[in-house]
Amino acid sequence: MRKVLLIIFTFNIGFVFSQETFPLNGVEEAFEPYYAFVNANIIISPELEIKNGCLLIKGDKIIEVDSNIIIPQGAIIKDLNGDYIYPSFIDLFTSYGLKKPEKSAYDYRPQYKSNKEGAYHWNQAVHPEINAADRFISNKEKASEYIANGFGSVLTHMQDGILRGTG
Repeated sequence: MRKVLLIIFTFNIGFVFSQETFPLNGVEEAFEPYYAFVNANIIISPELEIKNGCLLIKGDKIIEVDSNIIIPQGAIIKDLNGDYIYPSFIDLFTSYGLKKPEKSAYDYRPQYKSNKEGAYHWNQAVHPEINAADRFISNKEKASEYIANGFGSVLTHMQDGILRGTG
């Protein structure tokens, strides 16, 4: 669906409006169900844990977290059977678990031919052949650092080149 962005400035105050350029074909989906994750161990902070708790979500908002919640009628219930729910950040730009690429001497001349063996791109900064999962080595010390800073997941990739393969 295309949108047109209209910006109107009046008296040094900016207003931003958006208008749909194409009408919706059919009925708009406005259904936002409640999701209840029950029988979960919910970690609020290192000092606070709710055992056998319930997490209630609607849309993209957490509505309630407690051990005795009245679940709304029609909610989608997922029994976690004692699994854990942790609040955490996700680092989308990291090289956790991968060795640092070797630096070579900088050459001011343009590169017209690749030094890589095989059928690769002429520019050696393009790395479609790299698969981070094949090169991944877990590092418990670095993982503890991430966890202590509130990160629960990382997207790791080789930080070398223009196109860096898969993460």
